[in-house]
Amino acid sequence: MLVMPIQLATTAEILACQTEHLPELLRSPHPDLQRACRAVREEEFGTAELEDAGLAVASFLARYRDLTGAGGAVAANQIGERRAVIAFAPVGAGTFAPEEVTLMYNPFMRGSGGSELFAEVCMSSVHIAAVVVRQKVLDMGFRRVDGEGEAVQFAGLDSARGQHEMDHLDGVQCLQRAIPGGVHPIERSDEVPGIKDAYMAAYGTTLGKPVPFDPALLRPVTT
Repeated sequence: MLVMPIQLATTAEILACQTEHLPELLRSPHPDLQRACRAVREEEFGTAELEDAGLAVASFLARYRDLTGAGGAVAANQIGERRAVIAFAPVGAGTFAPEEVTLMYNPFMRGSGGSELFAEVCMSSVHIAAVVVRQKVLDMGFRRVDGEGEAVQFAGLDSARGQHEMDHLDGVQCLQRAIPGGVHPIERSDEVPGIKDAYMAAYGTTLGKPVPFDPALLRPVTT
């Protein structure tokens, strides 16, 4: 049976939940979020220590989904793990167990299919949405905890999510990727789709063109 989690409505609720229940989450502008992760070393693959580190990342993502109703993926350095690991939630799941999470060690990527605008919110800065340009299709290669290689292809939102997490491993946050005029404080998570739609209505497919964003297209927001 698919169990749907409670969806916290406001960013203030999510921030309060993070503070009380998810203290290991690093929030912007924590300096560790601006540092690139190191690759998992060859001798670390297949060890219990690396398996435990991956389980900690997967368990955090499962708890985040259970507590907030959000969270499709997380990079390891968002919870203080310095090695290059990304955790992806199972597609279409409500709540899920850590064992259902896909862990990608030393991931690498190649984008294709052209560019598309996405409005992104990061769990490390949930009160801000960033309009960014991402590749529509993403081919990702990675290694499992035992060192074996694997590959997967993402499209659409999952492609953007993969690129978002790969940026984290490089010490880059989506706010730094935002197109000119594309950073917006938000008070509710359901504002995010309207931000992208408003930008597209104003500027169509002129991706990344340095034009000012008209705030009148959105309801007033407060910082």
